[in-house]
Amino acid sequence: QFGIHYSYNFTNTISIVTGLGYRSEAFNYSTQYAWTDTMQSENFEREMHHFQKISYFTMPIMGKWDMTEGKFKPYVQAGIFMNYLHQANKEIRYDNVIDGEETSNQTTSTGAVSISDNIRKFNVGLMGGAGISYYFNSVTIGLEANYRYGFLKVVDDENRYADNNGFALKYLDVLDQLTLSSMNVELTVSAPIGHSFISKFVRRKRYNSFH
Repeated sequence: QFGIHYSYNFTNTISIVTGLGYRSEAFNYSTQYAWTDTMQSENFEREMHHFQKISYFTMPIMGKWDMTEGKFKPYVQAGIFMNYLHQANKEIRYDNVIDGEETSNQTTSTGAVSISDNIRKFNVGLMGGAGISYYFNSVTIGLEANYRYGFLKVVDDENRYADNNGFALKYLDVLDQLTLSSMNVELTVSAPIGHSFISKFVRRKRYNSFH
């Protein structure tokens, strides 16, 4: 993921953070099928490994609390996020041996195919986390970790069963319905703008006087 964030300080320790970012999430699962032809006494097995990747434009809105007022600032933050779908792809790799893994000499792939029509276009959820920042004279560098919990189902129920042709076998690739949660770690680099840049507020003395 990557993006640009804007923060506004109400006090030396309380601020609001928002912005616009781009993120991709992937999730995988497998399904197994077995049939028996009682007339011919023949068995047939198929193991399918499903790989999905969904990309969003995302907008967080969070409240942030800096625990100290010095140059070295641990902080916590929490709020909501809104995701807007950009694209989604799916690939199924399958073989005819049920063993919990891809059988290299038998594996066949459908290739990556768009499933954007099957995915909900908008999602919203809660996010929160903690981090640490260090204030230099004109730039701030930080490291933070955030947990995201999505409220809405990822797959669009209206289109979930619309593709009857399937990727590998007819009717066998209906997407599982699920919600997504994720943990991410990110490096942040920020700089003051406007009048705060002129006053070089990241120096502790100027920072306190500016706010």
